[in-house]
Amino acid sequence: MRSPEPLDAQTASAVITLASVRATVSLSDSKRTATVHVDSGLPTGPQTLFVGELVSAKGERLSEGVEVPFFVSDSRAQVAPTLRMESVVRLQVDRLGTRRVSAARRPDGRYIELMKAVNRRTGKPV
Repeated sequence: MRSPEPLDAQTASAVITLASVRATVSLSDSKRTATVHVDSGLPTGPQTLFVGELVSAKGERLSEGVEVPFFVSDSRAQVAPTLRMESVVRLQVDRLGTRRVSAARRPDGRYIELMKAVNRRTGKPV
């Protein structure tokens, strides 16, 4: 996360959390970027990042709280760091038809992954 003002480190560490796992928060040297570090990795499936009220290093309120839902998939796809994944769908196709399977864990057998991504800088879909 990036902030226009330097963040209060103690507040940032207390109000930035993940719903399902233990995580720590570190600030950049400028204190304008907060990074969430997950000790044991994120389990696949739906996740939620909680960001409470952020406060500047001067004690000024910077933002209200927000919840950011996201999804972790165990895809083997090589995704460029310039892209942000927006959706993943897995399909298995056989003689009887097509069926959607979980994107949270790889299914047995062969499958196809369909992904939608956007360029982080331009927002152009890929």
